[in-house]
Amino acid sequence: MSNYSLLLADDEEEVIQAILKTIDFEALGFRVMGYARNGVRALEMAEEETPDVVMTDIRMPYMDGLELAKRLKEEFPATRLLIFTGFDEFSYAKEAVHLEVEEYILKPAGAEELREVFTRLHKSMDEERDEKRNVERLKDYYLQSLPLLQANFYTSLIEGRIPEEKLPHFLVDYQIDLDAPSYVCVDLHTSSAGLPEEVTTLLVTMSVQRYFEENVSKQWRAKFFSYLGDTVMIAQIDAPGLVRMLTDEMDHLCMAAKKITGALVTAGIGAVVLQLSEIAESYSGARKAVSLRKLYGGGKSINIMEASDDKKDYVAKALAYTGEHYNDPKLSLDFLCGKLNVSNSYFSTLFKKKTGKSFVAYLTEFRMQQAARMLEETAEKNYRIAESVGYEDANYFSYVFKKQYGCSPSTYRTAHKTA
Repeated sequence: MSNYSLLLADDEEEVIQAILKTIDFEALGFRVMGYARNGVRALEMAEEETPDVVMTDIRMPYMDGLELAKRLKEEFPATRLLIFTGFDEFSYAKEAVHLEVEEYILKPAGAEELREVFTRLHKSMDEERDEKRNVERLKDYYLQSLPLLQANFYTSLIEGRIPEEKLPHFLVDYQIDLDAPSYVCVDLHTSSAGLPEEVTTLLVTMSVQRYFEENVSKQWRAKFFSYLGDTVMIAQIDAPGLVRMLTDEMDHLCMAAKKITGALVTAGIGAVVLQLSEIAESYSGARKAVSLRKLYGGGKSINIMEASDDKKDYVAKALAYTGEHYNDPKLSLDFLCGKLNVSNSYFSTLFKKKTGKSFVAYLTEFRMQQAARMLEETAEKNYRIAESVGYEDANYFSYVFKKQYGCSPSTYRTAHKTA
């Protein structure tokens, strides 16, 4: 039998002693932690050790029983309260009901009546305790099951099996924070090619998922889960234009994952969707992007919107822009891709495929060609020529020029004038 702590409060010593002599509280499942002769002392004792039950008289010095009950209810709401008094007045009983007092017992009360009161109280407290324990067990089970519930939810989401009107309900129940202006799915496909025989694809996929979970930017508030042998990531995008940054970040992480895990990881990036209920469409695009790895090569990110947009000749636009703005010091791969609204990784793949060199190499070569022409045709000073082809540091310009032509700008000018 459970023992609950009991505090007695009554200004009549003989009443307390009579109760203690006639009632075997231990047998009823209660432990008397002490008694007080007034409400102030009773409150002090409660603050020292919180009682499970307080039985108090009404009329006591310094603080009466009703005020004590009120203070106890405020500070210790779980404590059960019993009123044991000789005042049979409606106003007192009404206040006791307001304070949610368990029993209002009138003096003099016989031993049998008090035993019945405490027997009922013990049963009620046991039932409440058992109910709380059951609730706690359910909460523990719920929390333990939460990762699996969330994974099942994500799977159903990308399969398009959750009605839009039920989404808010599941998000709350499964404690999932998916609340953004737009979303995009990323399918992380891990290839087993080149891995040692003792290393399974599943093991490497789990390692890759953990790597991405630990290293992807918090900006995306990403959710990860496994599906059909791949790792799927749902990224939350504050603005559709930011998907270019996401594509480039995935590209860098794919390359880093290769160095760290030895696995070839391809990140297929789907279309941006504005509603969570449309995420299945984004996932479908991500899967299609992964399938294009044979065309674009694996171990990198592939954005389905870029790969399927055959109306935009990014390379031709890049060459034209470079020809007009090569003298701009800000011109770089990242700057140009921002202008074209294409990811660095995808543009770099296209550019090298069409020109045979990287954009940075092409830009440097083009600038040096313009510088060489000016050295041959004009008398401009070297620092002016450097500025004219996009270099703010004349010394660095000379270094790059020498690396390209094997001699300094001054030597090049002299040699060509002599010729």
